[in-house]
Amino acid sequence: VLKKIKAQIEEDIDRVALVYETFNDGYTINDKFRISVKTFIKKLGVEEVEHSMESACIKVTYGSPLKYFCGVCWGKINNKSYE
Repeated sequence: VLKKIKAQIEEDIDRVALVYETFNDGYTINDKFRISVKTFIKKLGVEEVEHSMESACIKVTYGSPLKYFCGVCWGKINNKSYE
């Protein structure tokens, strides 16, 4: 069961990484950044994180959109009600 859960988490992170790679040919996210993506997925869900990455990649046309992506995700987390 744990292997299945871990595999799903990795697959979800790969989905977000693919969005980044699609907009940034020849680049990928590193292992350290994958931990951040995992945190965002746990708090927001994979679809919301994918959407955030896509939005960041569209908005930031010069340089890396990763910092902007993190800001978008944290903003969504801080405004979300957990009640």
